[in-house]
Amino acid sequence: MLNFIYVDSKYHGIITENFNMQRQSIIVLINGDQVEAWGSVKEACEKHGWGYNTISRKKLPTEWKGWQIHRCPFRALYVQEGG
Repeated sequence: MLNFIYVDSKYHGIITENFNMQRQSIIVLINGDQVEAWGSVKEACEKHGWGYNTISRKKLPTEWKGWQIHRCPFRALYVQEGG
């Protein structure tokens, strides 16, 4: 699995606090070179034909049918560790 460091582009530091906005996070799916971003787990599951109840019960990040599934803060910059 990929490990990410969350870096705020405005303050250039690691953020641990929540932002006061309507959408707090997005779902990011990674399969090799293919990366998808979704507004919810339900949307991603419907597109891929996965059972929503199965995926929603898993603690993220997780891997499912070759896809890495991450929940990431919305409007953030991610830098892959070690690269």
